[in-house]
Amino acid sequence: MSYRFPEKKKRESAKQEGLPNILETRALEENLPTVIQGKPVQSLEEARIAVGLQVLAWRFIYQEAFYGGTTRPGGIVVDFLVLTPGPATPLLMQSRYWHTIRDRRAKDIYQISRLMSIPNLANPIEIWDFEVQSLEQTIRVLMNRLGSG
Repeated sequence: MSYRFPEKKKRESAKQEGLPNILETRALEENLPTVIQGKPVQSLEEARIAVGLQVLAWRFIYQEAFYGGTTRPGGIVVDFLVLTPGPATPLLMQSRYWHTIRDRRAKDIYQISRLMSIPNLANPIEIWDFEVQSLEQTIRVLMNRLGSG
């Protein structure tokens, strides 16, 4: 009688899971949008997030204003308002360069607390620039934080 090694569980391929394969993400990475919903993209990371949300079938609003946005002191502009089931989820793209400066970080925390006080919104999610250095990485981070739409 010979020993039989346990069979590996078959993992669904990325294609079966509905996710792009490496070659497809590279093609998408080379053609990132410069405009999202009629608004100029603010950063490469935001372009990756927008494509990642589309790949994962999440609907979203880009650059959604709260409390007057940029037109009023204390206003907030959320990079992506993801239309999750139930309350929508604010997704904030943060860069280490700007958002780790003490005064700026304090402002971010204040803005997040204000967003958390809005009854029809889920708690905001921060995504940092070092988490979205490629489209593949961005999709993994979004799946981890939001799941798939």
